[in-house]
Amino acid sequence: MLNEYDKAYEDLEIIAINLTQNDTVSTVLKFVKDNGYGYSMIMDLDGSMSAPYDIEYIPFIVLIDKEGVIRYKGSAPSSVSSLKTLVDKSFTQ
Repeated sequence: MLNEYDKAYEDLEIIAINLTQNDTVSTVLKFVKDNGYGYSMIMDLDGSMSAPYDIEYIPFIVLIDKEGVIRYKGSAPSSVSSLKTLVDKSFTQ
């Protein structure tokens, strides 16, 4: 779903954070390649990337504007249309 959204919006940058400490770099790289993801993925082996956003469950998203202001953080929508509605709502307020 994120790949579809990434393709639909040029101004959107998606960065996925892998919270699974059991994955290896090669496993994650293979997963990204096999699924054709066009966005960045960070491996958060020590929690330093997820802790500042209070990520407690997966899937979890954080929408951050160009100035670094968090516009939304919480549950990730289950469809592209729901994500579009959330992004539109978060960035038009």
